[in-house]
Amino acid sequence: MSDISKKPRGIGAPDRSFLARIASEVGNIGGWAIDFPSRTLHWSDEICVMLGYAPGHVPSLDDALSLYPAPDLALLQRLLDMSVDQAVPFEQELQIRRLDGRLLDVHCIGKPVLDNQGRVARLEGAFQDITGRRRAEREKSRLARRLTTVFESFTDAFCMLDPDWRFVFINGEASRLLQRRPEDLLGKLVWDEYPMIRGSRVEQEYRQAVRNGAPAHFEHLDPALGSWLEVHAYPSDEGLAVYFRDITRRKRNQAALEEMNRALRQARDEADSANRAKSEFLSRMSHELRTPLNAVLGFAQLLESDLTGSDEPERQEFVGHILHAGQHLLTMIDEILDLARIEAGEIRLREEPVASADIVTEVVRLTDTMARDHGVTVETDIPELPAMLFDRTRLLQVLTNLVSNAIKYGRSDGAWVRISARCDADNVWLVVTDNGQGIPDDRRDQLFQAFNRLGREISGIEGTGIGLTVTRRLVEAMGGSIGFESDAGRGSEFVVTFPCRRAGPVLDAWPATDQPVEPRPERCSVLYIEDEEVNRMLVSKTLQRDGIRLLEESRGEAGVLTARRARPTVVLIDYHLPDMTGLQVAEQLSRIPELADTPRIAITADTTERTRDELRQSGLFDDVLHKPVRPQTLRQTVHAFLVSAKEY
Repeated sequence: MSDISKKPRGIGAPDRSFLARIASEVGNIGGWAIDFPSRTLHWSDEICVMLGYAPGHVPSLDDALSLYPAPDLALLQRLLDMSVDQAVPFEQELQIRRLDGRLLDVHCIGKPVLDNQGRVARLEGAFQDITGRRRAEREKSRLARRLTTVFESFTDAFCMLDPDWRFVFINGEASRLLQRRPEDLLGKLVWDEYPMIRGSRVEQEYRQAVRNGAPAHFEHLDPALGSWLEVHAYPSDEGLAVYFRDITRRKRNQAALEEMNRALRQARDEADSANRAKSEFLSRMSHELRTPLNAVLGFAQLLESDLTGSDEPERQEFVGHILHAGQHLLTMIDEILDLARIEAGEIRLREEPVASADIVTEVVRLTDTMARDHGVTVETDIPELPAMLFDRTRLLQVLTNLVSNAIKYGRSDGAWVRISARCDADNVWLVVTDNGQGIPDDRRDQLFQAFNRLGREISGIEGTGIGLTVTRRLVEAMGGSIGFESDAGRGSEFVVTFPCRRAGPVLDAWPATDQPVEPRPERCSVLYIEDEEVNRMLVSKTLQRDGIRLLEESRGEAGVLTARRARPTVVLIDYHLPDMTGLQVAEQLSRIPELADTPRIAITADTTERTRDELRQSGLFDDVLHKPVRPQTLRQTVHAFLVSAKEY
């Protein structure tokens, strides 16, 4: 800084009115002057008050310069030197320390005053206290930096448009998605930089948001970027804040998911169609296979009854062969259909309270003839067990199959089969033990394979090789497991394990079907609607023995007319008829007032679960008989309804 004490002299001290005028020119803030001949500094009263001094205070130039922080002092000295040396004015924002030590931000201006020789004799200027403004600017800058940090931390893209639709802020993610640098967009019209959105949904949504003062939310396929964007626009007095994100991957995933769902729906529909086809096939096969057996076994049983006590042993033997072969064929059909039903998912379980002793008694009864024919003793060891929840029919099927196998493969002399049971708090075990042929070690892993008879194909023992396969599938379907131990030549033990699920009392006893039926006078009529003539003949011959008159029809519509005209005591209805189903026939009969209470019995060769459910849930039948129907069972069933109808 130049030595201002050597500057030209010759100008007198300024008066207070001049200083007031200077202060007035800059807004009545505060004026100052430096007189070089005397190096005297002059402050207006406003400056004195501004800096915390009493009005009229006149500091020395050195004292005044010491009030500036070092960086600002160096700057001020350069400005003073330049103004004196070059006779040019200056203007600068500086900081100066008040008497109490606080720093003020001031806007300082100065200009040189020349003497008559054109030399700078004085510097005159003013201070304006801008501390509040600078504080606000710094706070604004701090807030701007904070907002910038916040906006840059967004995972979403963000930009701000002013009321004139110009970019005023763009964060890094927006720059990345838009593929433009912020400096290339700031201050520019959005419509000029992205003309493709003019007239598009984007412009419509933006303008509507601003017009209505309400946010806009939408998805947009940007043609320039080739990307889907999810856009959220929020209007304010400062313009429009726009958040957006790239949702192209999500859209692709949604499209892929929709396609997958469509494919799954198609696969499900195809599977449902296949299952329906399987169900229809099983229904048809059950009907086609069991219907002829109904006639074979039915007539054979009638012949057997007629030959009982006769002196024609040869004919009795022939009939016995027919019955034996027919029953074997029925067993094979049932096992094959059961396996097919299981694989088609057609098996449904109906749980009910079952007493272990009752079920074992029924198994012994069903296998008694086979056991006597093979010379096998069947023993039981069933303690008093609480009733458990089982599907009675399927449990009976499982145990009957295990006992039948034990009987068939028993030893030639002294053979026995034992059925036992036990339970604890968690499980119930049903055990079938025998002292028969046993299972060779090298065949044990093949035991439950379908159609595998473990080398017994030429043994002369009848079988299909699928009984144990069905047994295991049924056990597993009921939530249980089956295992075995065997010693070749000494016997086997099969153990069926179920979770222990105790039930209430057993309400229904197992029905007896072999009670004799006494003939009655011919005062009852039974209508049988059946399209197979041989089956009508079988029922006719069966019921004739009890003096019951049989009315016959081969079609459902004709059967309904005959029932309305003849008002039979009982109606037997085949499930599969040429013109309608047995359900439709029963429904029509139920709507005829005089026939509404007439007992209706369904007779069907269709043993699929679907048909069983339809018959049971319809509530249109009083009983259901499945072909082949034993003549004695038919007589017993019809007799029960005739008695209840007070026709006997």
